[in-house]
Order: sequence, then structure tokens, then C-alpha cells
Amino acid sequence: MSIVLSIYKLPGSSNEIIGEIPSSETCIEFLGDYRFLKSHVWVKVQYEQVQGWVISSYLIKNEEACKVN
Repeated sequence: MSIVLSIYKLPGSSNEIIGEIPSSETCIEFLGDYRFLKSHVWVKVQYEQVQGWVISSYLIKNEEACKVN
């Protein structure tokens, strides 16, 4: 079983899941938007061709991982 982070169409886990990010992924683009919902901060991201929302506590900032040599 692989572990994934669900990407939602809108902030909130009751909304439609539109994609998944594998736990092995090291580079996800933050699109600059965020929302506070209940006890979570949701951030808008792009992964491959999917733009949507994830809970920020599952992400870490690592700009080095996204640099192209």
C-alpha cells in the first residue's frame, strides 16, 4: 500500500479529491494562496498538471529539492 496526500478541489476534506501526491515526491509548487479552516491551514499547490488544495502540515519547505540543475 502506498501512502499519498490527497489534493482537493477546494479547501476541506469533505470536498472532491482531484489528485494525489505520492509520499516519495520532493517537489510540489506552492501557488501562494492559503486558507484557515477549522484547525488546519490549507495551501493551494500544483503537482504535475493538477492544481488544488492540501493541508500544509503534511508539507515541508525545501527549495533545494525543486532546483533544476
